[in-house]
Amino acid sequence: MSTIQLVNARECSRFSLLLGLAVLTLVAGGCGGEQTTTVGTSETAAHHDDIAWFDGSPEAAFALAESEGKPLFLYWGAEWCPPCHYLKNKIFKRPEFVAKSQEFVPVYLDGDTESAQILGEELGVMGYPTVIIFSPDGEEVMRMPSTIPVEEYAVVLDSAMERMRPVKTVLAEVMEAGPANAHPSDLNVLAFYSWEQDSKVELEDEEKTATFGRLNEETPNELRLEKSRFLALYLGALIQQSRDSEEALLTDAERAELDTAVAALLEDDQLVANNLILLFYYSRETVELLHPADSPPRQALIGKWVAAAQGVENTGNLPVDDRLDAIYPQIQLAKLQAEAELPAESEEEVEIPAELQDHIRERIAWATGAVTDEGELQAVVNSMGGLLMSSGLEGEAEELLTQMMDKTEAPYYFMSWIGSIKKDADQPEEALAQSLRELPRSLLPLPLGLDLSAPGDRAGTRRRHGHRGRLDRDLVRAAGPRRRLCRRQLLAAGPTRGRLSDVERGRQP
Repeated sequence: MSTIQLVNARECSRFSLLLGLAVLTLVAGGCGGEQTTTVGTSETAAHHDDIAWFDGSPEAAFALAESEGKPLFLYWGAEWCPPCHYLKNKIFKRPEFVAKSQEFVPVYLDGDTESAQILGEELGVMGYPTVIIFSPDGEEVMRMPSTIPVEEYAVVLDSAMERMRPVKTVLAEVMEAGPANAHPSDLNVLAFYSWEQDSKVELEDEEKTATFGRLNEETPNELRLEKSRFLALYLGALIQQSRDSEEALLTDAERAELDTAVAALLEDDQLVANNLILLFYYSRETVELLHPADSPPRQALIGKWVAAAQGVENTGNLPVDDRLDAIYPQIQLAKLQAEAELPAESEEEVEIPAELQDHIRERIAWATGAVTDEGELQAVVNSMGGLLMSSGLEGEAEELLTQMMDKTEAPYYFMSWIGSIKKDADQPEEALAQSLRELPRSLLPLPLGLDLSAPGDRAGTRRRHGHRGRLDRDLVRAAGPRRRLCRRQLLAAGPTRGRLSDVERGRQP
């Protein structure tokens, strides 16, 4: 039987919590009575297409999994979360996954409910979306990634079910025996484990570098996908460690060896498709890690990276969101090249080429016409706004979000973003008005650093959000038992791009 303790809790909307925390002069309301969290109601099941989400409490779901000897598939999401809609569109709506889900007890947990937050705290949920696989007896065995192809998603599920051991145990056994001698399914689990959401193994930065470096080096060459994933994890660990170290982490020979491996990955469509986080969000840092100074080898790697990104952008069977995100490395590498042409001591902020800005506008126009589903638009509009912001087109980003947000499933998510754009443009009154415009249905915090006091207010009621949407210490304390989880989730989601902000904080591929 599952050892997870489930409790009854008073269900309050996140509006009641966050509004009460942020706007101290208003009285929050809308709390319901005592009830137990239910998951997979008929409304929820319809919302998530054909997956037969369990209809009942999490406790009942774990009991059913044990009685039927089935693993449990737990999806933690929210309607406002763009990466959640990306996951649903890329994986959950695919017929092959719907069929695969019959091998599990599938549970959808709405992370905005109070008792779900309490359960998430116990599970160590790090943000939206989270997918956890449990054995029939309730032991956690796997945290799934979101960006891999659906066919590989099924393979990873099979590997987790075949071995049915906690990932911490799998890692210890693989490292003791040596990756070259490990069972292929164990290496598959380690390669595709969602390390950025890990709360069970908890490797320190130096441990990650050593562990992923060894896995990359010793995994047999015939396990191409796993080896490429370990390469991406190793690069991510090196990049993270380099942020806190002034010492060189690699010799020239090691850089050259990694450059060859990265180039081979970028030239292989299958490897690229299984390493989209590396492709999209680690371009600049990887190039700078392997080539600290501008040089012909650096330019060669940039050329291969851009070619791989353009290949994804032009792949018709990929989600629109993936095809848009493939423009991010093109932006970052264009900035890197422009900076290389500036004097060494220059602090001038570079602009991307006008041709690339025009290309971004063209792709946004294409995506606007290609996507009409409210849920998919929640993710796609998020990507479109992020592209415009990253390319220095903040005014166009505000205009786009204003025009498109009412077509999405959760417009309130974007209202906060618009407010932050206005604040950055030194329009505090407009920012406040925008953020309060439809406050009764706003479930997310107000923009980063927004002064909540009205113009001219000197009553000392100012409260500010800290770095990336983290609530001020006093406000977080007021949230009670779910405060740490809320902090992590607001950090992971924030009022800007969900997945991009994760990566910028050092998210592992």
